[in-house]
Parts: sequence; structure tokens; C-alpha cells
Amino acid sequence: MALKIFDKNGRAVKTLSETGAARIHAAEWDLSLDADPRVISFPKSAKLAPPGTYCIEVQAGPIKLSGEVRIEVPSQPKVSLG
Repeated sequence: MALKIFDKNGRAVKTLSETGAARIHAAEWDLSLDADPRVISFPKSAKLAPPGTYCIEVQAGPIKLSGEVRIEVPSQPKVSLG
């Protein structure tokens, strides 16, 4: 099974893969981006995906499915003291 995440420009920003028997799979994306080999940064996983819409593509053998996911900035709770 392979899971690829693309940004709005169609550039692959993350690739996850797993081998094994056919079964229901779950995948988690920690919002980290694959390292750009042209950029040296420490640590590699420090760069997170910015807010926006991403295309998710999952392929298992000949079957390929795709959809979208949106990352939004979380709202901050409003606290008033008084």
C-alpha cells in the first residue's frame, strides 16, 4: 500500500508505504513533510505542512483512490478574566 500527499501545485510532499497482507489499514500523517534533498536542515522533521488543501492518493495493487484533506489553523479559545 502506498499513500502519497500532494500540495495544491501537484508536488508530492509526503509518501508513506507499507507492505503486508490485505486488510483494513489506517494511516496517520503527523503533518511533517518529506525532506527536500536540496535543503539541509536539522532536524529533518522540523518542517510541518502549512494550512491548505492537500490531495491524498492511496494505491493498493491495481486499486487507486484519491480525495482531499484540508489543514486549518486551530481556533484559539477565548478566555476572559474578571
